[in-house]
Amino acid sequence: MPQQHASFPPITAQVFLRAASNKRKFAAVGPDGVSKQDLLHLPATAIEDLLELIRALEKGAKWPNQAVTGLVSALAKVPSAQKVQPYRPICIFSMFYRVWSSIRAKQCLKHLVSIVPSTLMGNIPGRSPQKVWFHVQQLIEHSYCSPGEVAGSVIDIVKCFNALPRFPLLQIARLVGLPDEVVIPWTTALKQMQRRFQVRSTVGQAISSSTGFPEGCALSVVSMAICNITMELWMYYRYPSVRLWSFVDNIECTTEDTDQAIQSLQGLLQFCSLMDLSIDHDKTYM
Repeated sequence: MPQQHASFPPITAQVFLRAASNKRKFAAVGPDGVSKQDLLHLPATAIEDLLELIRALEKGAKWPNQAVTGLVSALAKVPSAQKVQPYRPICIFSMFYRVWSSIRAKQCLKHLVSIVPSTLMGNIPGRSPQKVWFHVQQLIEHSYCSPGEVAGSVIDIVKCFNALPRFPLLQIARLVGLPDEVVIPWTTALKQMQRRFQVRSTVGQAISSSTGFPEGCALSVVSMAICNITMELWMYYRYPSVRLWSFVDNIECTTEDTDQAIQSLQGLLQFCSLMDLSIDHDKTYM
């Protein structure tokens, strides 16, 4: 673990505008009605006012309500979805908040690269789930050509971003070296966030929450990476002969002993229980 906290430079007008321009051409507009083009065409004095607001927020000031109010759109994972589970809730916050969180999330992930295990494949540059599949395929092929055995398990976490516990992960964020200028405004934003479900042209009442990191905030990706790092350490010190592979909410374990595979699966389920994470049993197998 890092012995010192990272130090990120203050956000400048150039950095802010570059992050805004990197948003998709037709990026969704948040509840405040401010679009990507609106930000890019602000006069220099208005940009400086926004940067002054960011500096205050990163020292502990409260967020403007319009910045941390989001509209929730449910995107179907499969055609003709009829129940809650097949939908993915995407929260659309203000463009101002999304630009800030994108800048800080990239810096956080760059900092975490030095400590994430080589088997963590989600949200880290240069890594992908194909590497997990290729490794498991190699293990299976090797088992056919050698006297040793191979065993393992796979689990999938239900609605992981909306179920991640905030308090322990934000504390761990500090332990892995994320600076206060990120953790403080991130924590404040999560406490203030209100989400309104949108169905066609109708918007529901504001809903607050005490758990979860909403999809639509770039820093939620950082929270999932921190959870995966914690899970890796939990498993490593209990089952050192088991290799854990993770791609966001998909977790796979491999080992050369069947009994160890069974024990490690129980240990993995225990970790998820302690973190209040629900497992999709239809996608859990050995």
